[in-house]
This record gives sequence, structure tokens and C-alpha cells, in this order.
Amino acid sequence: MTPTVYIRPATQDDALCLSVLATQVFLDTYATTGIRPAIAREVLQSFSIAAIASLLLKPSLPVMALISCG
Repeated sequence: MTPTVYIRPATQDDALCLSVLATQVFLDTYATTGIRPAIAREVLQSFSIAAIASLLLKPSLPVMALISCG
């Protein structure tokens, strides 16, 4: 069965998952040899749930969520 996929504007309810996803992508990209204090601080500051929730409130920065069902 082919999964149903749709795209919608991200909401505040998406902040938790977007925070974790952003952290994972950042670490996979920039911390390939380990985590240094500077990288740890960057992640906690830039990708916290509160930071992502704040970004989602900016109308000048549309964020879309891809939802896969099935």
C-alpha cells in the first residue's frame, strides 16, 4: 500500500518534532567527529522547542510539515 502524504503549514503543535528533527540534521551534518561544548550550546540554543516555536510564529518565515499516513 502506498502511504498517503500531504503537506500543511506547521503549527505550534509541531515544535517538539521539528526541534528534534532539526537537532538530528544539525548533529549529523556538523558533529560527525563528536560533540564539542560549542556545538552543544549551539544545538540547545538554536533548536530548543521554544526556539522552534518562536520561529513558527513568524509570518515572514513559512514552515511546512510533511505528514505521512500509512
